[in-house]
Amino acid sequence: MSDPTPRLVKKVLFLGSITAVSGLHIGGSEVGLRIGGADKVVVRNPQDNAPYIPGSSLKGKMRSLLERAHCAPVADGNPKGCDGFVTERSHGPCQCGQCTVCQVFGIAVDQKRQLIQSSRLLVRDLPLINHEQVKRMANLATDFTELKTEVAIDRLTSAANPRNFERVPAGSKFSLELLLNLFEQDPEEKFVELILEGLRLVAYDALGGQSSRGYGRVRLEINHRLELKAECFRSEEALKEGLRQNQMKAPLIWPVEDLAAAA
Repeated sequence: MSDPTPRLVKKVLFLGSITAVSGLHIGGSEVGLRIGGADKVVVRNPQDNAPYIPGSSLKGKMRSLLERAHCAPVADGNPKGCDGFVTERSHGPCQCGQCTVCQVFGIAVDQKRQLIQSSRLLVRDLPLINHEQVKRMANLATDFTELKTEVAIDRLTSAANPRNFERVPAGSKFSLELLLNLFEQDPEEKFVELILEGLRLVAYDALGGQSSRGYGRVRLEINHRLELKAECFRSEEALKEGLRQNQMKAPLIWPVEDLAAAA
């Protein structure tokens, strides 16, 4: 009986950065909140107390936007809205197991259909990389964050309910690293383009919470695309050589700031 596990052929590594263009809020633990402090705090690295972007937040946002573009049934009721495959999806993540989104991002165990698809895409946590620049910013509540007060108005009584949101300030820059595992028979360029499409969608949408109120606008930049064949990991020299071979001739930057240049 043959082994059903596919053979790993290559790892494609994308390296770059994400910069906050507006205040960014990705919620963290609220344990130990101080009186007079923020009602909603950001997630922080326990080693240096600096904020970071969880890989799960970026990956989840990419998948959500890609599913809206690829997996929603078409307007005329045709169920083949999932890259041409029949889908019964009405809410929640796509679980068809056949479309490109499911193949790249994976699906959870489906006990009813005995279906499971491991994720091919790894998104690392994104650490803050311009610590000193952020610390020098004016009017911060802590070394790395600002406080933004918002007021919710009760529409029946007109009573004001102020809330303080902790935000990572605009100009904060985070290191970006994504890794795509490719197996035998995988369509490499199709999977790569889906990942780039997901990043473009995030750049023209938002990341984190409260995005409809102006939070979470980001600038994405990809500087390196490294293709590491499975054989590269069999020797240190081969791995170092693979890490030196950048496949990109120029960085990819979204959103495009110079619209005339993009036309």
